This record gives sequence, structure tokens and C-alpha cells, in this order.
Amino acid sequence: MYLYFYSLESVVAEKLQTILARAENNTRMKDFYDIYIIFNNNGLELESLKLAIRYTFSYRHTNISKKNTLDITKLICENPVFEERWIRFQNKNTYVMNITFDSICDCLKELICNTF
Repeated sequence: MYLYFYSLESVVAEKLQTILARAENNTRMKDFYDIYIIFNNNGLELESLKLAIRYTFSYRHTNISKKNTLDITKLICENPVFEERWIRFQNKNTYVMNITFDSICDCLKELICNTF
């Protein structure tokens, strides 16, 4: 029996691709939370993360530049609907109560700036 698993870098890459590909149609707040927690608490290997992002985006046929990723992130972070979704997510999941949507957005921007 074999056990296959994704590296944390691959998990972040998959979730980032989903967030950016779905853009304003994204309703998966858990992906935002997962990226925030993994990125801030797990000492990701930056070069491995860059490679995982390149591979994942290529595999999923997502070809966007750093500028486009930042533009999409800005659209998400400035959209009040996302703030409302985050608050609903917080209300259902008490473990995220101390994480603001602004903190999530700052994390996404830092992730993109460091990896694209």
C-alpha cells in the first residue's frame, strides 16, 4: 500500500489557482483560510512554492501575470461581498474569529509578490 500526499507548497498552489481562476465568483472561504494558515505558520520553501505554482497553473491552463494576479486580488479584497462571506465563514467556524479579511488579503498580496 502506498500513501500519496501533496506537499504544503502544492496545497497552497492549488488553492491560490482556484481563488484566482474563480476570481469574483469564488465562494470557497476555506481556501483563503487555508492559504493564510499554511503561509503564516509552516515555513514554506519559497523556491518549491514558486515551482509548485508554475506547475499547478500550467497544468490547470491558468496563464496569468503577476499584475493580473494582483488585479484579481484587489478586486476580491475591495469587494464588500467577500467581506460579508468572510464574516459568515467566521460565524460558522469559530477557529477563524481572530483573523480579519484584511489579514487574509495582506497574506494573498505577500504570497503573490514573493512568488510571481
